[in-house]
Amino acid sequence: MSTTDWRGRAVTNDDDDLRALYAFALYLTLSIIVFGRGLFGYLSDFYFGIGVDPGLMMWSLVWWPHALAHGLNPFLTKIIWAPLGFNLTWSTTITLASLLFAPLTLTIGPVATYNVLCLMSLPIDALCAFILCWHITRDYSASLLGGYIFGFSPFMLGQLTSGHLHLLLVFSVPLSLYLVWLRTEEQISRLNFILLLASTLFAQLLLSLEIFATITMFGALGCAGTLRSCQFNWAWLCLSVATIQASSLSTRHIWKI
Repeated sequence: MSTTDWRGRAVTNDDDDLRALYAFALYLTLSIIVFGRGLFGYLSDFYFGIGVDPGLMMWSLVWWPHALAHGLNPFLTKIIWAPLGFNLTWSTTITLASLLFAPLTLTIGPVATYNVLCLMSLPIDALCAFILCWHITRDYSASLLGGYIFGFSPFMLGQLTSGHLHLLLVFSVPLSLYLVWLRTEEQISRLNFILLLASTLFAQLLLSLEIFATITMFGALGCAGTLRSCQFNWAWLCLSVATIQASSLSTRHIWKI
């Protein structure tokens, strides 16, 4: 399938993939050079952030794989705040990241894995914003700039220096907008839109409850403001269904709260 860019030139899906790959490589290189150069040779000795939050992120990287491997309840633990223990249901324990990067954690340790995630989170966020901007504008330089502004914004840099990894993994924000845009253009079916958006929201729920709540709230406000449009009525309905589906998948997160 091919489309045209803002100059009227034909653009294929293969071209889109290459552009996204080049953009990610650029963002990743920028992240490593600017923020990671001091970690060369010291990946397990130093870490991003201040205070207690980085320690919680590193502990979470170890806890979830450990709990599941040993048949423990991952939501209730007595390892911390002993002897009473602690309920992790509403804690920012980056569940999805800890499970996906469990092999890396077992190989190089939680401190190094935490640093790798911090360095990768900004480029991943920027890439998803680039994909959204490229789909809208078909202008490569403008899309690169849009991705950079989102992924390396002052908010992101502030969270990086504070060690708030759960607030760095926000790729679902531009991805959700991208899916809504595809649906309004009828490039994906309603069913695929619901399934993809629900999966995106559920993934965000397993990374950051704050970002999940923010996305759903502003998504609902945005759809509510377009209720007069029949097309967006369907978008409102599909968004509602996707949110309910993601929330139903998360019912285990309120177990024994």
